Amino acid sequence: MKISLKSKLTALISFLVLLVVVAISGVYIAGLTRQTLEEVRSGGRNVARLTYHQARTALAQSRIPPGVDPNDPAQIQQLVRTTLEEDSGLNSLIEAEIGYSPTIYYVAITDASGQILVHSDPSEVGQNLPAAKDFDEVRNAGLLHQLRVIYGQPEIYESVLLLDLGNYPLTVHVGLSTLFLRNQITPELGRALLLSGVAILFATISAGLLSFGALRPLEEISRSVDSLARGEFTTVLRPSRKDEWGILSSKLNLLGEQMRGEKAAFVALQENMDQLLSNLADGMLLFDQQDRLVMTTPAAGRFLARPPEALLHHSASELFENGGPVERFLQKTFEERKSVSWNVIEPGGKAPRVSASVQFVEEQG
Repeated sequence: MKISLKSKLTALISFLVLLVVVAISGVYIAGLTRQTLEEVRSGGRNVARLTYHQARTALAQSRIPPGVDPNDPAQIQQLVRTTLEEDSGLNSLIEAEIGYSPTIYYVAITDASGQILVHSDPSEVGQNLPAAKDFDEVRNAGLLHQLRVIYGQPEIYESVLLLDLGNYPLTVHVGLSTLFLRNQITPELGRALLLSGVAILFATISAGLLSFGALRPLEEISRSVDSLARGEFTTVLRPSRKDEWGILSSKLNLLGEQMRGEKAAFVALQENMDQLLSNLADGMLLFDQQDRLVMTTPAAGRFLARPPEALLHHSASELFENGGPVERFLQKTFEERKSVSWNVIEPGGKAPRVSASVQFVEEQG
């Protein structure tokens, strides 16, 4: 299947624009994803710091009640758990953080063994908190890995902050769900992809219109060249532009004028040659390099007993095979490729003698 230049140009421009749009879209999506992850990370760390400060304040304001041995880890653990569970400020803060942030899945405080002391879901208190990956792993990964995490199976990542209480350290955990993150980032990515699609569509249409406008003069020039190839030299291009197309049109007009002049000179020469040959009493045959007859005189038909128009464009072997003395002489001469000057041939009978000259003309080999 033949593809036109216009189609090739449109496809090329569209492809180049597609590469540019894809590259820009990739950079934009990468920046958007990284920015969103950074905002989620910052939000998680802020929540962890607020929870840390509230828990530290609650523990700092508490007093060890009578009967509790400060050297007994079990009694201290129970005291810390009770203090944190009963602190209204801490519980209100955790509820507000869960309701405010769309990506936070849970907020929890655990002891050194991983046992949950405070959790946004009270039913989890007393259980061991399942291990989760650090959210920085996603934040520092490449774009493809980030998109696979966001749009893959839902996972929980954590932002962690240590709560230093001397011999009894605690840890603040903020769980971040990739499912919630997906819901947050998808609208922005959808708008970016929509904008990219519109840009590609607009670029394709623009490329088509541009190639149509740029190559439209080529169609007229192509028709003019076809006319010249068919020998029709009357077509004249009207160059209305001053760019390369206008210059090419002017040159084609000049070429057409030259070819018209040469054709007129050739026609006049041919008429003179026909008039000269028609009045020539001798029979003359002119062959090309392939031994095909290209020109003859009417008198040659009398020697070969055939009309001149029946002789043209035939090879010497076709013209001189199975003939009389003249044909045999000419055939032998073509086979030997030797020039002969005015050899007299006796046909025999009442036929007159014929004087024949054969010249093989070469120019520059």
